[in-house]
Amino acid sequence: RNFNETVLKQPEGIPHNPCINAGAIMTASFVRMQDQAWDRVDYVMEVWRRLAGGHRPGFQYSTYLGERSTGARNQCLTYMMEEQQVFPSFDGRKVEIQQVLEAYFAWCSLEMTCEAMSVVAATLANGGVNPLTSEIVFRPETVAKCLSIMFSCGMYDYSGEYAYTV
Repeated sequence: RNFNETVLKQPEGIPHNPCINAGAIMTASFVRMQDQAWDRVDYVMEVWRRLAGGHRPGFQYSTYLGERSTGARNQCLTYMMEEQQVFPSFDGRKVEIQQVLEAYFAWCSLEMTCEAMSVVAATLANGGVNPLTSEIVFRPETVAKCLSIMFSCGMYDYSGEYAYTV
């Protein structure tokens, strides 16, 4: 499937792949939606900082504005999922889909250096323990699931192609 195709897995009405637009939007709906918008962004940036051994991610405001202004397809995907009633509820309240989209647009706008991303990769390769700080960022079980998803789903339109070919 195309990375931003307006199609959901039926009959569940959920995204096919957590690593492309619809799946990333759905994933965003599970991250601290009870918090204020910038508190959510700070939380995600802090997780990335911990993964990268202290390298704090940057924020590309121009990317954020671009995502917001050209996000019609992402909004469409979000409304399709809302129609299927697949977004989570917190304390009996449904998430506000506009907040979900804002979180998604913000997280698409984070940036890190190659050096920082190499530490992130090393942290994942080390079972969630940062090799520079020895901090346990994620449990090994979480990392194993994450890496499996990244391997099979994380290359946009070519997801799974490598595994199939090899």
